[in-house]
Amino acid sequence: MKKVRLGKTDLMVTKTAFGALPIQRISVDDAVKLVRRAYEGGINYFDTANAYTDSEMKLGIAFEGIRENVIISTKSGGKDKATVQAHIENSLRMLKTDYIDLFQFHNPAELPDINDPNGPFAAALEAKEKGYIRHIGITNHRPGKAKEEPAFAYAPFQAHAD
Repeated sequence: MKKVRLGKTDLMVTKTAFGALPIQRISVDDAVKLVRRAYEGGINYFDTANAYTDSEMKLGIAFEGIRENVIISTKSGGKDKATVQAHIENSLRMLKTDYIDLFQFHNPAELPDINDPNGPFAAALEAKEKGYIRHIGITNHRPGKAKEEPAFAYAPFQAHAD
């Protein structure tokens, strides 16, 4: 299956990805079978979110023994440092992994303030510095907001800012 570079990261992902929102509606066994079938079919990029009820837990079970072969993206809608820290810790636990490949702020109304020591970006940056996440991004459902350039896209600590 053809792979492409994900944005400005070093991640090479399959053009076909697995969005894990729907697996919250099926049993653990069925979800694990579905995810493994997708992986065996060549998909390596799996997207989930802390808010997708048991989706992360199901992915964590499905990825046992193959974690090093998949790219995991997860998201948080947290609006402060403590909430985002808790979401990252929970995601790591549920996904049964030591790191998240791409952590994203999920559909924020306003872009995170990179200078707020108690803001959501501070939590993501600390997690990145500890090696818990490799890349930081943003998702958005608002076309105007999605076109805004996040300030941290050019920050020196970003992997793509070399």
